[in-house]
Amino acid sequence: MRTITEAGSSLIIQSPFWLPLALMAAGLVLMALPFFLRPPRPYRLGALLGTILFLVAGWQLFASTTVFESRGFHTTGRFGEEERVGWLQVTGVETGGGLVIQLRNGGEVEIDLSGLSADEKKRVAAYVRARLSRERANP
Repeated sequence: MRTITEAGSSLIIQSPFWLPLALMAAGLVLMALPFFLRPPRPYRLGALLGTILFLVAGWQLFASTTVFESRGFHTTGRFGEEERVGWLQVTGVETGGGLVIQLRNGGEVEIDLSGLSADEKKRVAAYVRARLSRERANP
């Protein structure tokens, strides 16, 4: 579950704030249960692995944001900014399971659109195509 927010001329894709917090809280509860219930060892190991999965998933959702703006787009992840690309570096866009942006240097950047509805994916693709056509018209 991800959301799209439009702020001025920017388009922001992120997870709702409550979702990663809920996943992290579930992980912490799962970690505390074996201390109170004293289940057999395999269940405690399962609780530990589940805790790790919940915490990593929550942190991944909490920190991942993609912002499309007038100058280009940038994505942030768990450890800060991962990718920053200006519209002048982009040559084309492909849509499929996700959004693949082709760069002038021959590389590609894949934007994660998982968790968005089909209409929201189309909205993002239309926004990117409009920005590209605007940049080509006004270099």
